[in-house]
Amino acid sequence: MMHLVDCARGALKLYALHLRHPATVPPEQALKVGQEALERLELLDSKAFQLAELYQLVRALQPKHITVTVAPVESGGKNLMVMLLDGPHLMETILGNDPKAIAEMMRIKQGWEKEAA
Repeated sequence: MMHLVDCARGALKLYALHLRHPATVPPEQALKVGQEALERLELLDSKAFQLAELYQLVRALQPKHITVTVAPVESGGKNLMVMLLDGPHLMETILGNDPKAIAEMMRIKQGWEKEAA
């Protein structure tokens, strides 16, 4: 089975191809693939996207030898948690409800520099 995000990417690429070259991809096919991708994406909990965003933001900031763990704080709740470990040693735990704010708080508390854009 194709991964969910890959399915959505494929549907967008097919739709773009249809727009650029209408004779190549029939509109019914582009619409069907797009609808299937949307149905699969709607099954995802938005918390999963927030956790992935938080992990990516913190991982991009922290030194590579540090282990990053992210998790929801409670079932159905708004809060997220990030923990930093240096080997078996817990360095930091931060709770919050916005991935960007948590990552920025972690960066400030740890004294990490922002990566060059």
